[in-house]
Amino acid sequence: MDIDLMNKLLQEKEDLFDALARKEMIHLENRKIVIIDDRRDFLRLLERFFKKFDSGLEVKAYDDEYSALREIFNRPPDLIVLDLM
Repeated sequence: MDIDLMNKLLQEKEDLFDALARKEMIHLENRKIVIIDDRRDFLRLLERFFKKFDSGLEVKAYDDEYSALREIFNRPPDLIVLDLM
């Protein structure tokens, strides 16, 4: 991905989060994403992407649905990314 495009996307994300936080539509702290995929290489790629996209995110990655479901039921995430095929 082009570096200028990545920087623009990151700035737009910050602007959006700031606006939503001012309107009290989101809380910027303690945000959590759970990623579920049976392909470990793709799982690690997504995990690195989300951590780089926002270092404040807690990212949990699972290659099996049972561990992921335990995590989801114990502490529900703000977002779940999964492979349906």
